[in-house]
Amino acid sequence: MSATPPAPAPEKRPRPSAAWLAFSATMTAQVAPVAGRDDLTVAPGAGRGAPACFIPASAEIEVNAACLPVDPATADPGNPADRERYPALWGATVHECAHAAHSRWRAPKGTDAAWSANTAALALEESRIEARQVTRRPADRAWLRACTCQIVIGDFTAAAAPPASAAEAGAAAALILAREDAGILEAAEAEPVARAVATVIGEEKLGQLRQVWREAHRTRDDDAKGMVRLGRRWCRILGVQPDQPAPKADPSEAGGPPSPVASAVGEATARVEDASKAEFAPPPLFPPGAAEAREAENKARRQVGDASARVFARDPGDGSGGTTGTTREPTLDEQAAARRLARALREASAGGRAETVIASATPPGRLRMRHAMAADAQRAAGSPPRRWPSASPATCPAR
Repeated sequence: MSATPPAPAPEKRPRPSAAWLAFSATMTAQVAPVAGRDDLTVAPGAGRGAPACFIPASAEIEVNAACLPVDPATADPGNPADRERYPALWGATVHECAHAAHSRWRAPKGTDAAWSANTAALALEESRIEARQVTRRPADRAWLRACTCQIVIGDFTAAAAPPASAAEAGAAAALILAREDAGILEAAEAEPVARAVATVIGEEKLGQLRQVWREAHRTRDDDAKGMVRLGRRWCRILGVQPDQPAPKADPSEAGGPPSPVASAVGEATARVEDASKAEFAPPPLFPPGAAEAREAENKARRQVGDASARVFARDPGDGSGGTTGTTREPTLDEQAAARRLARALREASAGGRAETVIASATPPGRLRMRHAMAADAQRAAGSPPRRWPSASPATCPAR
């Protein structure tokens, strides 16, 4: 997903329903700690064809309404457990929060946004911001993994028929293999893409690309020149002209068989999707065959609740009883019990005075080395050591 999508015309934005407005308001309250900034808003919309997108000019994250698999009226993103019902959408929102937090650079003035160098730099930005995000918030890794398929697979659905091009192999390396070094994907999940990319461009060039994306992960958030420089270096490794527009897929070949790289990307994203489904699979409501036991337990809980409400209800004033709202003077026994309890609580919190005995090889007081050395010499000569008198204040040396 691009960090800088074009701003839409106001009249073309779909009119959200009341349920979506409430959902977006709750999402807005939740993205501030994720992005580390409190000026973001979450708005429903089309997401520019992606699950979500970040618009820097308006500090807005647009969420694709079609990607929410549940009714927005029943969704509560403020509840962390509820987000597990739509992990891909929440993960896409976390990804855009990472853009909001760490995509502080823009293409230098005088450059064309369609240049291959800038396209490569934006592809490298995808894994760079996720690496920064999981460094700052490690728990976001699971959500970023859940949305990897929706973020990546759309770029390869219209891939050209075989053979795969070097530009396509580079895009797969930037979007899949770089996420392995970013700590998002596992090596086993990215392995099909690594094998396919190495087949197209060779192991040596793949190693050079790996050095580029690792350097991108160390680039500052606001280093525009550094990212564009890495994008130009990326193009030169792949044999692509950095100052030419990025190659686009031929629409006439969209219906043909996918290229080997596109197939490898599909296999890798399927592995990630299977792992995410297992991670976010909801537990059963109760063990199979235990419906009657669960209903009996719920009935008992309701009965206990009703009984406690009757016993501890406020006295209605008709003499029917009640323990709340009536007062009396405590008895002598109750006062004595209260004093004993207070004393026990004070002793438990403050504790008594503890004494510790420590054995020492030397007597207390100041050690005079001259006397100690003289005693050692007397012992060595076989005579008992002389007992030196204690020094009085008048004979103590000045300090």
